[in-house]
Formats: sequence, structure tokens, C-alpha cells
Amino acid sequence: MQAPSTLEIPFRVDREPLLLQRAKKTAEVSCDHTRWMSHGRPISMKVLTEQPNLRINNLQSSPDLHQAVKLYVDLLMDYTAKTSRVQIVHVPGYCG
Repeated sequence: MQAPSTLEIPFRVDREPLLLQRAKKTAEVSCDHTRWMSHGRPISMKVLTEQPNLRINNLQSSPDLHQAVKLYVDLLMDYTAKTSRVQIVHVPGYCG
């Protein structure tokens, strides 16, 4: 099976100019390394929701979703440790 040729997104960017504008602003703020100085360090959820005004779902408020994400991350960590691969690209709906 081949990977999809385009990234699946939940909305059409070309039909949603406000979402595109917000995405560009979020990317600009997120990529400002002089502002964050976070290379190798996490940025707290509180900071991300206040400063670039991101809307973030708190996984801890949904135990089932939190557990599923934790298991997925644990699987990826185990995979990277065993294969020495440090980059993984996740494509929804693709198993190859």
C-alpha cells in the first residue's frame, strides 16, 4: 500500500481564510526561537494557551483518551529505542 499523496486535514484551508490566517500566525509565534529559547526543553501548556493563544485539549480530563495517547507514545518510544530511528512520520489511515 502506498502512502497518501496529500495530508488529510479536517478542514479545507483554501475555504477557511480565517483558519489559514490563524495557522500562519501560530506558526510564526511557535517558530520564534529567540522568544522561546526552548531547544530541548518543554514549553508548558499554560504558556502555550496564554501567549500564542492556542486551544489545547487537556488529555487528563479524558482518561480513556489520555491512556490511548500514552500507550501510543510508549509504543513509539520503544520502537525508536529498539531500531535507533529518531524520526517518525505518522500518517492517519496509512499502515504500510
